[in-house]
Parts: sequence; structure tokens; C-alpha cells
Amino acid sequence: MGENTYLGNFAKWACLIRIQKRNPSREPIPSKKLIIGVLIWCSIAVASAIGLRHASEDSPQAAPQIIRHLTWSTKEVQIKFYSRQLVAVNDPVFVADTEPARPVGRVSRLGPMIESGDSSPQKSADKKIDFVNEATVTLFGGAPRLHDDATFILESTPQSTEWVIKTMLPKEKRRELVTLIMESYRRHMPEIAEAFEPVVQNSLTTASSVIRDDLQSAFEAREEQFQALGKRFEADLLQKRIVPLLHDEIWPVVEEKGSPLARKIGTEVWQELSLWRFGWRFLYDKSPLPERNFTEQEFNRFVKEKAAPILKAHLPDMLELQKSLVKEFADHPKIRETVRESFRTVVNDRELRDLLTAIFKEVLIENDRLKRTIEQQWTGPQARAAIDLASRKLDPTINRIGESMFGNPNKSITPEFARVLRRMVLHKDQRWLILDPGGNGSDDVVSKNESGFVYTALVGDRDSLIPSSVVPNRPTRSVD
Repeated sequence: MGENTYLGNFAKWACLIRIQKRNPSREPIPSKKLIIGVLIWCSIAVASAIGLRHASEDSPQAAPQIIRHLTWSTKEVQIKFYSRQLVAVNDPVFVADTEPARPVGRVSRLGPMIESGDSSPQKSADKKIDFVNEATVTLFGGAPRLHDDATFILESTPQSTEWVIKTMLPKEKRRELVTLIMESYRRHMPEIAEAFEPVVQNSLTTASSVIRDDLQSAFEAREEQFQALGKRFEADLLQKRIVPLLHDEIWPVVEEKGSPLARKIGTEVWQELSLWRFGWRFLYDKSPLPERNFTEQEFNRFVKEKAAPILKAHLPDMLELQKSLVKEFADHPKIRETVRESFRTVVNDRELRDLLTAIFKEVLIENDRLKRTIEQQWTGPQARAAIDLASRKLDPTINRIGESMFGNPNKSITPEFARVLRRMVLHKDQRWLILDPGGNGSDDVVSKNESGFVYTALVGDRDSLIPSSVVPNRPTRSVD
């Protein structure tokens, strides 16, 4: 545990004056140099005071931290994890006793603490980053007093797209962007939609014509393959599954539920049927007399004037019968299982899928005629005018969205973008420790803090943000 001071240089001039007074035989210090030296130190003091004032205005925590760092001593403590964790030298340590959390130290060495005179090799001591159980933390002078139950919590941020999206688009930012988009939509979308409507309609009309013609050609070119598939499905599905299902399960239900209605309708039709009218017209048509087709004429008249009204009158009964049959078939376990298995067989058939995939690629993806048709529609004067209009109307909103997410390239970047750049590009802010000094907030708890005392280190959230004292909340031009 060592102590460091940074004010020694300020005493050099005073010591020099004191030596001069004690030993007047030395060559006296020239008055001009003395004045220049005093002015230089006064300038340094004034500049330091101004810098501290500006730092205090930007961050109330800055000035006290700088003073403590210059005047107070540092202290080394040992921490230990329950399992090996990835830790790096210079990982910062924060204490959450203020808002935002303030830095109070850093990881200075990996592995167990090396005692004085210990010459045993330490595998992790010279490494900058490693999976370790123990590490040494150097606490600055402003660190709080540690009690025996103090803990260090290791936090980290993942290197994933999900983390980038969550960081770049917090809830407030999403709400802001939605407001911008909706405002632009309400203001400009009717005019833009009106400009693009004829272009889209012409594109769909010409593209659908091309797709329809090429799709028919593609199916005709593969007619033999579809016929072979049809024969295979007829043998595997129709004859082995569907026909037995119709014979054993479906037809008995239809016959049972539909017979009463069919008999009723048949009886009413039979009562309206005139055998005499059909009989003599049939005999006349079979005779050698000149005019024929009396039977067909009588049948058409009977259907139109007698049978059709009877069927129309029973149409509600037939609809109810249909609903009843559909419901019973849908609830029938064997019918449902057969239909499901048949559908699964067709969908999972490798040959059918390959055939449909080839048609899809040929007609939609690799269709040069379709590409040329769409390109002609979207490169014409009408489409260019619509695109220019949309660009003029939407450019201000797009620029505002970009500045909201990334910042102004000529002035500053956003804190969210700075976090992402530091984490993903500069590989900083990957890990940090949060110090809980313990003692339940009381200074009355006795703390040993003896040499060799090891504090507990835990693992915290793997999807958190480093405290904002590292990355400022206001926009900044620097990410380092």
C-alpha cells in the first residue's frame, strides 16, 4: 500500500529561497529570473483555477475529484470472485453514492496480490486481460471508507446488435422518432401518395401481365412432371387415403343426415310430375311426324316452372344440412387426421417443393423480362418526378432523424452514438466495477482492512450501460 503526492514541484522554489537565506555566500538569484518565475507560477495557478471553475460548471463532481486526486493518497485492495471472470487492467471502478456514479479507482493488477519478497511466478500478474478469480484494485483518495462487508460488482456490456439497438434507440428516442415520422407523414404523405399512385398502378398492371404469361409458360413446360406427380399422389393419397375415407366415414354421414331432406324434396317434385305430358310427347318424338324435341321442351318447362321453385323453397334446409355436415366432419378425429396427414405429405414432398421453387425463381427472381418491365416504369419521367417530390419533402425529416440518432457531423455526436463507438469501434467501456462500501451506510461499523484482507466480488448485469460519468450526457465531439 503506497502513498503518492503531486505537490512536490510547488515547493521547489520555496526551498531554493530558503537555501539562499541560510547560505548567503551562494550567488544570489537574479531578480529578473525571480520575477519571471513568480509570474509563471501565478499564471499556472490562475489557469488551474479557471480550469477547475469550468470543470465545476460542466460537472459538479469534477473539481472535487481533481483536488482529491492531486492531494490524497491511493490504496490497493484485493478482490475475489466465486468463479473465473474476464477482467482487464485499467477497468474502472465506480461508487454509486452520487448521481451520476463517480469513478473512485481502477483494476491495477490481475491475479492474487504479490507480497513483498514473494518470488513465485504469477501467471496473470503480467497480463492485461485474462479470466481470473482475483484482482488488485487501486482506489483513489476520494474513494469511500471500506467496511468488511464491502463488495465489488462486475458489470459489462455485450457486443451484440441487440445492445446497439437498445443503446441507440432508448424509449425517449423512439418516442421522438415516431413523432417526427408521424408529423412528416401527416404533412406530406397525401401529396407523395398521389404522385406515386399512377407509377405503382402501371407497375402492378404490367408486372402482373408478365407474371401471368410466364407462369403459364412455366407450368406448360413442366406438364409432364406435374402429371407424374399427380399420378403418384393419386396412388398414394387418393386411392389409399381419400377414397377409403369417403367410403367408410364421409358417405355414411351424408346418407344419414341428407336422406330425409332428399326424400322430402323428391316427393314434392314427383307430385308435380305429369306422366301424361311426358308420355305422349315421348311417343310423338319417336313417331315419323315432322316436328320433334317435344320431350326436351317439356322437361325444360318442368324444371323451370315446377322443380326449381321447390328446390328454392328448400334452400335454407340445404344450407343448414351443409353446416351440420361440415361441423361433424371438422370434429371427426379420423377425418381430421387423414386431411392433416395428406396435407403434410403434399407440403413436405421434396419433388413438389423443388418444382415449385424452380417455377418461383424462373418467374419472379430470374425473370429478365419482368425486371426490364419494372425498371422501365420506375425510370420513366413520371417516376422520376415522384421521387424528386418525395426527396424534397422528406429530406428535412430524414436529416432530423439522422441528427437525433447520430448527431450533427459539423458540431457534435449524440451520447448514445458515442457509447456505441466506444464499445464497438474503440473497444472501450466493456467492463467496470461498482463498489458497495458496505456498513449499511453507517460509519460506526468496525473495519479491519488488514493487509491480506480480500473483498468479495460479484457478477452483475451483462446487459447494462457504463455510468454516464464516463460518457457525458451532453453531445460531444470526442469519443475517446
